[in-house]
Amino acid sequence: MRLLSKMTSRIERVSVGARLACGFGLLLVLVLLVGTAGIGGMHRLAQTINDIVVFNNAKLALAQSQARAVGEQEKGLLRLVLATDAQQTQTILAAIKFQEGQYAESKAGFAEILGLSKPTQFEIDITAKVQAHEKRNVPVVAQAIQLIATDDTEGASKLVQGELAPAMGKWVLDLDELVSIEQRLSDAAAAAAEKEYRLLRSISLAGVALALTLGLAAALVIARGLRRELGGEPREAARIARELASGNLALGFSLRKGDDTSLMAALSGTIGQLSGVIRSINQAADTINGAAVDIATGNLDLSQRTEEQAASLQQTAASMEELTTTVKQNAESARQANELASGASAVAVKGGHVVGQVVATMSSINAASKRIADIISVIDVISFQTNILALNAAVEAARAGEQGR
Repeated sequence: MRLLSKMTSRIERVSVGARLACGFGLLLVLVLLVGTAGIGGMHRLAQTINDIVVFNNAKLALAQSQARAVGEQEKGLLRLVLATDAQQTQTILAAIKFQEGQYAESKAGFAEILGLSKPTQFEIDITAKVQAHEKRNVPVVAQAIQLIATDDTEGASKLVQGELAPAMGKWVLDLDELVSIEQRLSDAAAAAAEKEYRLLRSISLAGVALALTLGLAAALVIARGLRRELGGEPREAARIARELASGNLALGFSLRKGDDTSLMAALSGTIGQLSGVIRSINQAADTINGAAVDIATGNLDLSQRTEEQAASLQQTAASMEELTTTVKQNAESARQANELASGASAVAVKGGHVVGQVVATMSSINAASKRIADIISVIDVISFQTNILALNAAVEAARAGEQGR
């Protein structure tokens, strides 16, 4: 269990794509190995079956055909020496000729197949014996048939029963041995095919079992790792992500005990942090709203005060205008007095020394008039600047009143 947990923790460090690729790759490799072994085994099995069908069974049938042909020839020769009429003799001779043809055909087919296959030493040895029997007995058979043809039945009987029958009996025995060898080879090939089939079946079953075991283990490890990383079902995580994207933070879902690294745990932490941020934003919004109300109240108060100040400045400007008018009137009076003083000075000059005091007095009045003129000039400057200040104050008051509103 500890080894599985350790292996799982190592696998979790690998990306999901790499894990899936490795898992499916392992299964594909196992399937490839099992398939390759199965194809190779089936090829060998097919080769073995082909050898059985094409070579072993064919050689067995041809060997049996040769043995049967020689046996029938032996029986025919024994019947031939006992034949009582010509028709029976001809029938037996025809049967012997037919068996000779059957033997020759079977022999040629057996030799051809033996050349195509890989003959065993037993086949080579017994085939050599059969060929030796054939070489010895075929001329004797021909001699016996010739004796029958010349009506030397006694000579033919002695030849057949005394020499040919025992020799052909040995020939048949060796052919039977060849049949037995071919039968054993065919049985051995069938047993090899059965063994190959069992081996192929065992390999296939073992490969399938191994593939299933490793595939199940890989699936369990990958699924366990994904569940640990996701913290739940992928559909549930997707639903929570969609709800979170739509702005729904009132999501209720449970986490596994001790789960603090999965996707679900991260979503839970994200929801908690977003809820805290939104609460902070709401508190800040409330604070800003209160401050805005205070600022609006202050602006309204400032606007009222500005309007009052503008009214005061307008009154001051009106007073300054009245003062300017009064000063101008005083200046006009001073100019008139100056003119009168000038006239008086002229009269005083004309009057001579009698009005010297008057002249002196008028000189004083003249000096005073100049000072009054200077004062009037200063008052004009002050009045002009006061008008400018009043105008600026009125403009600023109007702006402040507009902003306050």
